[in-house]
Amino acid sequence: IPTDFATSSPTFASSLSPSMESSEPSQSHFPTSSEPSSFPTFQPSPAPSSERESYQQSSNFLRFLKESAKEEFYIINLVKYKEKAIYNDGTNNGLTGKAAYNIYERFMVEKVFPAVGADMVFNATVSGQRWDNANIVRYPSGTVYLQRILSSFEVQNKMKHKRAAVKECHIFAAKRIRAPEKLREPIIDNLPFPSSPLDPAFVYMDLLQFRATAQYGKTSAVTNKPKTGREAMDLFDQLSSARKADYGIRAPAWLNVTVTVKGNEAIDQIRLESVPSVSSYAAMMQLEDSKEIWEHKNAALSRNSVHMSTEPELVKDLYT
Repeated sequence: IPTDFATSSPTFASSLSPSMESSEPSQSHFPTSSEPSSFPTFQPSPAPSSERESYQQSSNFLRFLKESAKEEFYIINLVKYKEKAIYNDGTNNGLTGKAAYNIYERFMVEKVFPAVGADMVFNATVSGQRWDNANIVRYPSGTVYLQRILSSFEVQNKMKHKRAAVKECHIFAAKRIRAPEKLREPIIDNLPFPSSPLDPAFVYMDLLQFRATAQYGKTSAVTNKPKTGREAMDLFDQLSSARKADYGIRAPAWLNVTVTVKGNEAIDQIRLESVPSVSSYAAMMQLEDSKEIWEHKNAALSRNSVHMSTEPELVKDLYT
């Protein structure tokens, strides 16, 4: 996020280690624009169909929006930037893909989201992965999205910057689910391996696809194996949550994916888990029975599951 409209240091929710907590976890990473916004009064007149993103008109997504007419939901964006922005006329206006995307994102975060009751809850650089950026936006309802986002000419007009910027983008619509209680508790004092400048906190972003049948290795020592992938994952969560909590790991957000809006992955859940340091995670995994506990996770998940380490500029705890 460009420093001309971002704060000078990252904003983290209380899920991170005490040394990195924000005193105002509910405050947006982006300052409110001083310009008067016209968005509270803009009319839901349809944007020209040629200006709309085709994925937004998918029947499954439209059905999801209508079924969620009065329900809060989340949109997860995984973004790969073009090296240079390419607009419809073939020009790039001297912009990189990231810079063009930031024009679109800044407009949404500063102007649109405050006016429609939405907010960005996660924004991060993805480390060494297929994607450059991962972000999550909370919308108050499907009706708001249909009438104030999808049908807004102003929003659709700004999409030209997103289209110019993005090489690839996968998008999911999801609902919040409860993380284990231990992963929602306040961070304990005197963590064994707290964050430091040389070993900073980070956030794991897991995109989980469950196997229909849990698959344990032939040499697995696990007894009473669960039958389905979801059952194996439930058992893993039961066994691992207290251990994770002892090492300072917290869950700012777990989401159940309802619709793949754009992309071909059939993802079941997306989880954010904050980790105080690499040293903390490594020490946890070296405990005697950690390998057996994590066998349940491995048995539960298909090879299409993705585990990403991210460097967040914004994390809001959805459970506080």
